[in-house]
Amino acid sequence: MTLNQEVEIIYLYIVANHSMERVADELGWDMKTVSETVRGYGFNNDYAVRTEWTGKDKGRYAKGKSSCRGVNVTRQIIKEYLEYADEWDWDFEWYISDIAEGMAQQNQRQREQEQRNAQYQHQMDQQRIQAEQNARIERERREKEAREQQIRQQEYERQQKEQEKRNTNEYYRLLDIGKKALKENRLQEALDRFYDARKLYDAIELYALIAQVLAVSKNADAHCQSIISELREYENCIKRDGKQLSLEQLLWYARALVAANQPSSAATRYSMAADIHYKNKNYVAADSVYKESYNKTGIFTNWGTDKFFKLAYSRSCISNMTKEDHQFCIDAYFESNRNNEGPLSTSLGNMAWHYIKLGNNKEAVSRCESAIVFGNNEPYVYHNLVEACMNLSQYDKAYKTFEKMDKLNISYQPWKKAECIYRGNLFGDQSQSEAEVLYKQQISVHGFHIHSCYMLLFICKSDLEACQYGLKYIVNEKKDTEVYRKAAETYLRRARSSGDKVHISIALDYNPEEKKKAEEQEALERKRLVEQRLERERLERERQEKLRLVAEQQEKERLEMERLEKERQEREELERQELLKKKEEEELLMVLL
Repeated sequence: MTLNQEVEIIYLYIVANHSMERVADELGWDMKTVSETVRGYGFNNDYAVRTEWTGKDKGRYAKGKSSCRGVNVTRQIIKEYLEYADEWDWDFEWYISDIAEGMAQQNQRQREQEQRNAQYQHQMDQQRIQAEQNARIERERREKEAREQQIRQQEYERQQKEQEKRNTNEYYRLLDIGKKALKENRLQEALDRFYDARKLYDAIELYALIAQVLAVSKNADAHCQSIISELREYENCIKRDGKQLSLEQLLWYARALVAANQPSSAATRYSMAADIHYKNKNYVAADSVYKESYNKTGIFTNWGTDKFFKLAYSRSCISNMTKEDHQFCIDAYFESNRNNEGPLSTSLGNMAWHYIKLGNNKEAVSRCESAIVFGNNEPYVYHNLVEACMNLSQYDKAYKTFEKMDKLNISYQPWKKAECIYRGNLFGDQSQSEAEVLYKQQISVHGFHIHSCYMLLFICKSDLEACQYGLKYIVNEKKDTEVYRKAAETYLRRARSSGDKVHISIALDYNPEEKKKAEEQEALERKRLVEQRLERERLERERQEKLRLVAEQQEKERLEMERLEKERQEREELERQELLKKKEEEELLMVLL
């Protein structure tokens, strides 16, 4: 049996107040073992003594004995007793009494400690009350001071706000005056007002405005350090908001750095300004900035990434490029390719265009074919290849390129394909018909196209259609060229073939010599017609004269006949009157008789 098992037997017997039979039943031991264990450690099976030990409350050993009162007998106490029972002469009551005495001493010490604690607490309470009273007095004093300080602070803040308001109003007044003066080019007044405004507020915008005044002045170079200082401060301020200097500010900055003999920094600023133009696709302006940068600094290296590519691309967009400009772009693209700047196929395609402009079409074809190898299918590369092949009269190769563009769904101007077919006579007798269809498609799909109109003037089967296209060409083409004169002659010829009087009349206006001949012929015709008309009029007059004479003769004859008739009638009337008179006389005579 282990010590813990013995402890359990003793505990149940003397603390739980179980009988030995119950202990044996609960723990599974026989009565003999339980009895020997109890008696072996100084306990007997006398129920009266055991009852006296345990008292009324189970678990409170020897409750009735004064020496053991208040001791809560636990398994641990029993275990410690069993381990050292011989030291206590196997007297459990002595052991319990010792524990009780220790507890009493501990309780006494505890009471003394509690008394000391109570005195200390009372003292602390008094100190706390006094401290609270002092704190209250101090708090009231501080609150009073705080209220007074608050009143002073409020008054100060009120005055500050009023002053701030006055300063703000004055600042914006000075700012408006300065901006108006700057707009009206009264630079000194603008600069004075901006400096006056800075005395009130060191605002960010003043850095930019002062730099602008100095930069646009006639003696900007003399103020270069001030311009640099103002723009540097302004740039540092706006960088915190993720912004950068404007295009004009970058140029002012760069020019000031040039004047201050800082070419490297100036080249960097020029590059930033040119990049703004480049990103906005204002390539001509970008080229202008690049030129200014190189002319004033002589530095390429500070132009950032893709510097040679951007330089060449920008220069390519200027108008009226010279041979030197085209060669410059070729050299720049060459450097770009060598430095792996920008898309290589794009550089090769653009180089081809410049070679075409310089008349080196073979080199252009080579560059285009090299660009096509990359498989990017860039339309302008194919367009350049077609143009170079056409210039070299390689019409078969150009036509095959058109077919490949059709497969890749790359659009192109139909007139170029028509030109390829017509010039190369790729379809024999049908070449002209095929070209005519494509030229007409160019105009119907893409609108007026002067070269297509020119070609249709010559190759249209219909004379009337040819006149319609020819008129469009002649109206829009520049005069006084051999091509124009040839077109005008063809237009007149086809107009005469069509028989259309309107087109013939218009065509003559564009053919002065023919018109002069026509006018001379027309004048001769008019003269002949006039002579014919005059002859007809003369003959008519003669006929009319003859008729008049005949009429006059007839009139004379009629009048003569009328006179004779009248005379005859008068004679007859006289004769009748005479007969009547004679008859009356005879009748009168008869009456008288």
